[in-house]
Amino acid sequence: MEVPEGALRVVMVDDDLRIRTLTRMLFERSTQARIVAEAADGDQVFDLLHTAEPDVVLLDLLMPRVDGRTVLPQLVREAPETMVLVLSALSGIDEADRTFALGAFAYLEKSVVGPELPDQIKELHGLFQRAIAGETVWSPAGPPRIRR
Repeated sequence: MEVPEGALRVVMVDDDLRIRTLTRMLFERSTQARIVAEAADGDQVFDLLHTAEPDVVLLDLLMPRVDGRTVLPQLVREAPETMVLVLSALSGIDEADRTFALGAFAYLEKSVVGPELPDQIKELHGLFQRAIAGETVWSPAGPPRIRR
């Protein structure tokens, strides 16, 4: 897969083929980010970390075998330079707070996914880069974040 220069490399982990297909179509039109690999289950993401070398992992929470909540802490430990953005059908501040506690950098509800998603991810990744450099940042998709 050809990735435009300067574009983010994104791995998408979601059990719903329709969501993966729609999201991939949105990214194919973007110069900001490209989906370079997909997985239908949380246990597949770790192989993709090494082969696809993503800048971002889009992670669904609800999957039938190994869900996003289960892999999130290990994903953050194994790939601290990779931004994990939870993209979930679950809504509510409490759900977002739980994923932040597990290590996600940002949380977006699937209901807000639209053509601007690649641009949103590029903006969030810029904030993520500042956060892993030690800066306190405020993300529109979550609380103040500090990553060390």
